[in-house]
Amino acid sequence: REQYLVVAIKPVILCGGAGKRLWPLSRPDMPKPTLRLFGDHTLLALTLERVAEPGSFASPLVVTGADYEHLMTQIVRSCGVSARFIIEPFGRDTAAAIAAAACVLPPDELTRELVEGVAAHQAELDDQIAAHAKGWTLARMPVIDRNVLRIAGFELMARTDVPVAVVLDEAVELAKRFSTDDSGRFVNGVLSALVPVLRG
Repeated sequence: REQYLVVAIKPVILCGGAGKRLWPLSRPDMPKPTLRLFGDHTLLALTLERVAEPGSFASPLVVTGADYEHLMTQIVRSCGVSARFIIEPFGRDTAAAIAAAACVLPPDELTRELVEGVAAHQAELDDQIAAHAKGWTLARMPVIDRNVLRIAGFELMARTDVPVAVVLDEAVELAKRFSTDDSGRFVNGVLSALVPVLRG
């Protein structure tokens, strides 16, 4: 099957901070990612496990501070995962860590096309989604559903080389995998109603 929408997700795992909100479990010498809150595995190990599916995820990028480099490296190695690291010389905040990761992980061409296309047509897409989502406002929709609908709507509108069935199938799969239990059906229903409007 040709690849139209599916692009390997590039996971960025932020492993910084002393975890003051989880004190006394988390302390400067025992940061959040090293905690074992759900069984025998650390939070970082559980996260790495969730992004280990070949084909769906690229190798993860772990962002951590110099103080925690040795701990995070040990956990990653013990999981047998190939990961890249960004080591911050000192703690900043989440926005700085995300910005650093964005500089290291430039988007591929399909991702760029989808993001730029949705941004350029967002008002029109939102109007059509709102008009065809019976009983739902955009603000009330789960964020993932709303964004999956925008991406698929743009594909229906502007990427006519992509078959309708592929657009719907990929959108439904994304919604089912990353959103609520009802999201797959919801996204399928809204997109089915949008096909004659956006592709017609």
